[in-house]
Amino acid sequence: MALTLVTPPAADPVSVLDIKSHLKIDGALEDPMLLRYLQGALGNLEGRDGWLNRAFISQTWDWTLDGFPCGAALRVDLAPLRSVTFIQYLDTNGVGQVLSPTAYSIDTKSEPGWIAPAYGTTFPSAMPVFNSVTIRFVCGYGDGPSSVPAPIRLALLGMVGDVYEHRVTEGVIPGWVFNYLASFKVY
Repeated sequence: MALTLVTPPAADPVSVLDIKSHLKIDGALEDPMLLRYLQGALGNLEGRDGWLNRAFISQTWDWTLDGFPCGAALRVDLAPLRSVTFIQYLDTNGVGQVLSPTAYSIDTKSEPGWIAPAYGTTFPSAMPVFNSVTIRFVCGYGDGPSSVPAPIRLALLGMVGDVYEHRVTEGVIPGWVFNYLASFKVY
């Protein structure tokens, strides 16, 4: 099972201008460093390797599986799930197929999101080989920074501020972030 980023977010949840305003920095001399600090903070919180298991700005992923689960729904661990673009699979004859959107339902209200066979059906049999199923999905709060919840944006500003002020190693999540963002964590 693997996740591959297809379309990255079009923007960051906070801008360098937001960070400079938060830190009361004038001029552009430190912009590249602030952007690196932001990327470090995002890497710690967002995506498949981030602590929150969330996507902040809309992004498209391919999820590759070695088959469909027998009679079970698929849990999409990158929240919030917004849509499923397609589900492709190799049938038992090795022929590529695209599953009709009417053959499955998606739950975008739950976190994590779910993909399940349509009522009264099961997922089809897939060829028992590696990577026989690919699910392309879109996740994230929306297309721009204003769609990201304020606590997440404030935590990012605070994390960048901590690294900037203390010159600590990039990649460290300050203890206060765990408490501040605990309700956003997808387990």
